[in-house]
Amino acid sequence: MPAIVTGKFVAVNMDTTTPRTINTGMTNIRALQIVNPITAAGEFGGVAYTTDQLQSDTPGAFLYDGAHQAIGLTIVGGTFTLNHKAFQRIGQTYYWEARGD
Repeated sequence: MPAIVTGKFVAVNMDTTTPRTINTGMTNIRALQIVNPITAAGEFGGVAYTTDQLQSDTPGAFLYDGAHQAIGLTIVGGTFTLNHKAFQRIGQTYYWEARGD
């Protein structure tokens, strides 16, 4: 049965120029979802989703709000790197859930 690991991070000023890498403690992430539930303006922030299969077809690819595909969320083993402006809103809290082994 796949493991589920959750966490959160807050974007800070350094994140605007430095991609953030998160280690989930897993050996391999199979599916990853990141949610920014509320923006500073009180609006819904968005949901990003990717899988190891999507990453193997297009490295760094993720689906954002189910509407379009973007590049800048890379899975490598049990870590993921956030290199897209959607994850760099200063002061915003992002919650993530990784499934894997």
